[in-house]
Amino acid sequence: AFWLSHNTVSGLLNWSHRDLLGMSRTRALTKSAFAVAASLVVIAPRALVDAADLIQSAGPRPRSNGDCGCPHPIYGDEKCYEPVCPTGFYRCCATCPEAPCYGLQQDLALSWRGIFECIPCEPGDYCVGCDTFQKCPDSEQPGREGPRISRRMSNRTADCESCPADKQASFRRERCIDRFQGICNEEFVQRCIRSCKAEDPSRGKRLNECELMKCEVYCAYQWNKECGEIITAKCKDMILVKDSGVLGINSVAAAELEDCDVNCDSATTLGLGASALGLLALAALT
Repeated sequence: AFWLSHNTVSGLLNWSHRDLLGMSRTRALTKSAFAVAASLVVIAPRALVDAADLIQSAGPRPRSNGDCGCPHPIYGDEKCYEPVCPTGFYRCCATCPEAPCYGLQQDLALSWRGIFECIPCEPGDYCVGCDTFQKCPDSEQPGREGPRISRRMSNRTADCESCPADKQASFRRERCIDRFQGICNEEFVQRCIRSCKAEDPSRGKRLNECELMKCEVYCAYQWNKECGEIITAKCKDMILVKDSGVLGINSVAAAELEDCDVNCDSATTLGLGASALGLLALAALT
């Protein structure tokens, strides 16, 4: 353990509240903050190292040229907004005064103001760095009309891709699959996917990629066999070990979805009960 020096403690006492957030000085620390600073007399160096290893920053903050690059998420162009998350991320409910994900460390990245509130952009969306996400615009190319796909953490419109004429954006908008229009009820399958729960109850509906694949296979088969077979083909393609195509010592053979015990011909319910499925079916018919 080591002791904070007198000068260090004095320096803490002279900082203002906004100084601690990396902003301009506004007011002195309160007496309660003085008590907190004074209590930091003995700190274990090992604990500091361990804590530093746990913090995952969302990324370096770019320098501003003084121009307003982001409209305010609530007030729009009438007010300039300074984002706290980098491109490829969106802020936990930037348009909400309070949200359950605010400050939640699991699955979130550390923002530039030191709070776990940055969420990786989802497939089918793109995040330009203004703390919000935008849906990829639908393709209007003849023969290729429909939703576009994008990879996770996309940060520009150009990251959105149109599917070939014989393909269609998957239910999760992360890749192109065989056309299912007229075979699957997209609304039903998407609602079913959103209702799946993780195998670990503590993660709730925060599914990993393997669990998402299991859920998607299951939900497609809940609509009909033909719909399920389309997702089965997608599933088998993702777990198939493929050669990277690179010759020599850098040649790598790997599956897109590794270490996943999914049964591509069927899947478990992942937390969906019969009553939930009944409600989904009823909603799809209304």
